[in-house]
Amino acid sequence: MSSVIDKYKRKKKENQAANNANSSSTDVGVIRIGHYILNETLGTGSFGKVKKAYHQLTRHTVAIKIVNRTKIKQLDVVGKIRREIQNLRLFRHPHIIKL
Repeated sequence: MSSVIDKYKRKKKENQAANNANSSSTDVGVIRIGHYILNETLGTGSFGKVKKAYHQLTRHTVAIKIVNRTKIKQLDVVGKIRREIQNLRLFRHPHIIKL
């Protein structure tokens, strides 16, 4: 889970650097994680955000949960996050990704 946050931050920095280098780009301010392009924030919680995103190739719209590692450690909710991940692994639904 922390790798997703790190990847998100890294991509954001890369996109900002690319935008500064090439200001004529049509992807100004676009944040990507893999083939997903992040859009507006759908909601915020104690230790993260849920962003609306879409897959570049399939154009499917999804919700991506981004958690803040620092806040998780500060609020001492590591156990809660682990339980959430365990519960999500049990779900079998076409609209929920398999962890």
